[in-house]
Amino acid sequence: GGVVHSIDESLPCSELMICLPEQRFKILMTFLHRGLGAFVGLCAIGLFYREFKKTGGLINRSLLVLVLIIFQGVLGIMNVNFKLPVLTSVGHTLLSMAVLLILWSLKNTATFKKKYHIGSLGWWIGLGFCLIFFQVLLGSLVHHTDAINSCGFGDAMSWTCFGQIWPDQPARQLHMSHRYFAVFVTCFYLVLAFIEQKHQGPFRWSLGIIVVLLLGQ
Repeated sequence: GGVVHSIDESLPCSELMICLPEQRFKILMTFLHRGLGAFVGLCAIGLFYREFKKTGGLINRSLLVLVLIIFQGVLGIMNVNFKLPVLTSVGHTLLSMAVLLILWSLKNTATFKKKYHIGSLGWWIGLGFCLIFFQVLLGSLVHHTDAINSCGFGDAMSWTCFGQIWPDQPARQLHMSHRYFAVFVTCFYLVLAFIEQKHQGPFRWSLGIIVVLLLGQ
């Protein structure tokens, strides 16, 4: 999805399943994105059916995953039909993050309860998820609005917005909010990783990797 949007081929098709773009790479990315979306939807149906059949304890979250994926597909169709309105584009991106978080919880909840005694750290990890999710929201808003180039682009880009730490225009304020919040999130995980390392906690390496990834991003 990110590749499709980045190569300006988010709207190559006038109809739901009929695409006639000129370049082969772009049509490949478009169909790959849609095909993988359909495959993920089938996997979600299979997951829910499996939990429903055995009356598993994860049936509620598996149903939530299925509903979110269906709704994400609806937003994808709306993106094409209504030519990428901001709310549907941002919602389409955020739903993918929500599905990933829920699937991660499905995979690891039972393991964590048996293997680790995370205590109050669990609340901090949950807060970290919320911070990352909000940062993705800010990034999506910046990317899908005029804020993306509002503080300069290429050689004109700097640590400030044309010399202003906090500009007066809304688009520029959104752009700088995304930057500043990224620094805050990185510092949050840096402190969390330092505390885990100091106490030799079970998540010290994972949190360290998150810090490295955030710095690289």
